[in-house]
Amino acid sequence: MCKQIKKIIIMTTTAILTVAVLFAAYKSYFLFLSAIVGIGMASLITPLIKKINKKFKVPKYLSAIFLLTIVGLIFLSLFYAISLVAVEQLSTLKSKAPEILSYWQGKWVILNQNFPVIKEFIGGGENEDITKNLVKFTTTLFSGLAKFGTGLTLAFVIALFTSINSEKYYNGFLGLFSEKKQKNLTTRLEHASQTIEKWFKAQVIDLLVVGFMTSLALWAFNIKYWALFGLVTCIFSFIPYIGIISVVIISTAITLVLQPDKVITLLSIYFIVQQIEANIILPKLMNKHTEIPAALLVFCLIFSGMWFGFLGVFLSAPLLAVVIGQYKINKEIKGV
Repeated sequence: MCKQIKKIIIMTTTAILTVAVLFAAYKSYFLFLSAIVGIGMASLITPLIKKINKKFKVPKYLSAIFLLTIVGLIFLSLFYAISLVAVEQLSTLKSKAPEILSYWQGKWVILNQNFPVIKEFIGGGENEDITKNLVKFTTTLFSGLAKFGTGLTLAFVIALFTSINSEKYYNGFLGLFSEKKQKNLTTRLEHASQTIEKWFKAQVIDLLVVGFMTSLALWAFNIKYWALFGLVTCIFSFIPYIGIISVVIISTAITLVLQPDKVITLLSIYFIVQQIEANIILPKLMNKHTEIPAALLVFCLIFSGMWFGFLGVFLSAPLLAVVIGQYKINKEIKGV
């Protein structure tokens, strides 16, 4: 009887603590998600820091600063090179914005007239101006991107300090558990670390390759705003499914107004690039990686986007891969 009461107390306490931790994580989710991104970055650079430290006898903190600086400069150089053209194209696109908005405003009015149920469902009037809604959406989007950038900056700082003292944190965390549990926990942590490391590496390479291929193909077929579309494709490629769908819809909406004869070419380029990514690039990059069911991933993307914004979307895939990996380890342990 005492054992049952003790078991109930332990389970109840565990449940309360779990809810409390989840509630605290939700309330401070921005810092929590930034920390996870930082730990993911640290898992990438820690092996390189150890190699630099061992080969050149450079202190770890200098190795970490040097490595992060080099990586940052490479990314900034790549984005700056294409951004020079993209910014110029963006300024040109701004001058065409009234024409594009007017076109889709007219289409929206016709759609409302032919299908009144849409107007009733959305709640707009007959002369509803979609420009205000578009401006509101754009403002929200850029606000989210700004917050995302702040989170990544914070993640870089966390990655710097975590990578310098990675062994100390790792051993300290293991020390919280008994020796009997440490072996199992070590296996789990190593698997999670490898999953996050491989995902981050694959994601960075993938978005750069896809962005470059898209820009090059659009430029080759003389499609306006090729650099801008390529840059946006590169940035939003980190969001599986939803990201590329959003980019295709936006770029098609613009091209349909300004270059209607190029719409089929644009869609064909996106289709071919996505096929190359799905069947050649990702299989090579994600070899022996935990497979994630598409339906489950899309659900997690939508849920995390609604609750946690861009950082939540960014982390959905790696965290889901980690959870699935831990589930498989549980099955292996029980099988033994």
